[in-house]
Amino acid sequence: MSGQLTQLELGEQAKAEGIAQAAAHAVAEWKARFAAVAMQVLDDNGSVTSDEVIEVVGLPPGHPNGVGAMMHVVARRLGLKCNYERSLRPSRHRAIVGRWRKS
Repeated sequence: MSGQLTQLELGEQAKAEGIAQAAAHAVAEWKARFAAVAMQVLDDNGSVTSDEVIEVVGLPPGHPNGVGAMMHVVARRLGLKCNYERSLRPSRHRAIVGRWRKS
């Protein structure tokens, strides 16, 4: 496969592009507040989920995809590691949510 990306690499590239696009379209005030609250919850509890952050800041104006994108931005910035659990928000129907911790 010289010079060609594998399916996994293509998927990772598409994921990174999608996160960047969703994060870029979120409102600047909301993004700043999301990052600040995520860091505060992390400091207070030793871990953080996007559910815990949106309890405080609410969903982003326009489209909820900004939540996951911003959580990934914060996690990368802080070098966080992720474990997964079920969401407690009824609207998520027990979907999987990442719990981020300092590594």
